[in-house]
Formats: sequence, C-alpha cells, structure tokens
Amino acid sequence: VLNSMDKCPTSPSGSAVNAEGCPIIINLHLTFEHNSYDVDAASNANIEAFAEFLNNFPAYSANIIGHTNNLGSEDYNLQLSQSRANAVKDLLVEKGVNADKLRTSGEGEANPVASNDTKEGRAQNRRIEAELIKD
Repeated sequence: VLNSMDKCPTSPSGSAVNAEGCPIIINLHLTFEHNSYDVDAASNANIEAFAEFLNNFPAYSANIIGHTNNLGSEDYNLQLSQSRANAVKDLLVEKGVNADKLRTSGEGEANPVASNDTKEGRAQNRRIEAELIKD
C-alpha cells in the first residue's frame, strides 16, 4: 500500500493488510457465556475451519485476540480475555496448528463492537478475533 493511501501507518511490519493498509482482522464467531472462557460446542466448526486455513496456508501466522463485555472490573476482564485467547490457541493446536504460529493477547473490554447496554450487545462483545500475519 502506498504511504499516501495508508490509513493505518502503524500496522506492524509483516502484518497481512487490506487495500487500505490496515491489518486483516477476522471475527472467528466464537461464543462465550458470561464470565467464562469455555468455547461452546457450537463454535467448534469455526475453530476447525480456522485451523484448516492456517494448516493449508503456512505462510500465515495469527495473533488470537480475546475480548469481553464491560461487566466486572477492568483488570478481571483483561485476564478473562487473555484466558479466552489462550483457550482458543489450545484448541487450534489440538487441530494441528503449530503453536509457534500463534500468539495470544487479551484486550478486555477496550474495543466493543456493540453496545454493552443490552444483553445482545454484551454477547457480541464476548468474542475472539484473529489478526493474520504474513510470515
């Protein structure tokens, strides 16, 4: 991406980026109950599909990013989001993804995608995203 067109000039070197120069972030559409980092059975197909992608395209690695809603303390939510990311990493490794190709981070409640004022919005904010990195 030309610097004059780059909308995300601070993208980490090596990150896969879109046409605007911003990192490619994928919502893995995994669901979590409130106050839990257990991935529910309904999300297993999404884990398998992402593992298959990473196994079929070894030029990519991923940063697994955990998120929470705003219920609970900021510190607790940061820890919970990290636990969610770690749980997803463990499942991906079980599906054959090389652990060295995966990093994890927790962002807590910092980046909601929906309003935390409703039950539905809070459920959407309890999510996992993956940032693709071209090795």
